[in-house]
Amino acid sequence: MDCRTGAKMTQIEVIKQECEKYAKLPGALFIGYNTVFGSRMYGTLDGVSVDRCLEAPVAENLMAGMAIGMALQGMRPVVCFERHDFVLLALDALVNHIDKLGWISGDQFKLPIVIRMITGASGPLKAGPMHTQKHVASIRMMMKYTPVIAPAYAGEFEQAWDMVGKTKSGAVVIVEHKDLYNCPLLPR
Repeated sequence: MDCRTGAKMTQIEVIKQECEKYAKLPGALFIGYNTVFGSRMYGTLDGVSVDRCLEAPVAENLMAGMAIGMALQGMRPVVCFERHDFVLLALDALVNHIDKLGWISGDQFKLPIVIRMITGASGPLKAGPMHTQKHVASIRMMMKYTPVIAPAYAGEFEQAWDMVGKTKSGAVVIVEHKDLYNCPLLPR
């Protein structure tokens, strides 16, 4: 674990702040398992009203597909993948639809969707390779019109969330690292 020092906020505090701010936007809705119950995405949604969260079954492609339909209806969905590895089950919706719908439609449609991908913690329990792998480079190669951002500084989290609706696809993928949640972030 590489925790930096001298920062005012930890990564989890910045993520919570951005989620709370985003939840105030009209049509914002957080989709995933553990969004209403359980850990509420490791505590990152504690300050977000449960009215802005949709508890979903363990069905990642379904969650991404729902986000597409919601975005086409004017909503601003945030799909929360509690483990980075689970994104692999939603690759069809992410790579072939969310990323390419604008291009396929002649830029008629932009999907204001946030995809939160969290790389699982390496401890205190050993979650094994199916919960701690990192597929950022591969996903970046597949996503042609959607940025895949792994913020390292406090300002980069804010910039990533502010990009929603402004990218070529309208969507943004934000990569979080559970091991770094309690690490201070340096201001940039």
